[in-house]
Amino acid sequence: MSSTEKDWFESIGYEIEVIEAAPCRAFHEKGQKYQINNYTTPNGLCMEAFHSMYPLLFSGKIEGDFTKLGSDDYNTRIFNCPSRVVKFKIKRFYQCNTCGYRVDKEELHQAKKEYNDFVLDVNVCSTCFSNLK
Repeated sequence: MSSTEKDWFESIGYEIEVIEAAPCRAFHEKGQKYQINNYTTPNGLCMEAFHSMYPLLFSGKIEGDFTKLGSDDYNTRIFNCPSRVVKFKIKRFYQCNTCGYRVDKEELHQAKKEYNDFVLDVNVCSTCFSNLK
């Protein structure tokens, strides 16, 4: 099997929502939503805000506990942009590496996925786990 962008989702993704906004250069408005479910940046999200929130996103990818950063919820964090005019709600979610189906963290199964030149350790849903065997 060859590797393509279409057959890979990160096992941890994010929903990012603008919850407060004042006029800004990126024209963010309250209610705008962005999703990160692979290794690309979401179209339309301010570059300065994304650059500033990246350490938080990376911490979440390695199972960082947002409550240790002042949040009330393990998977959710409020983030202010550097210019302090836009406030984002960042919510972590778990998904199958193969199909992108969202599941609770406990529902992911560890498996190996073989490509032409390499093998990857993956976290997959029950359906994909059955198909990989």
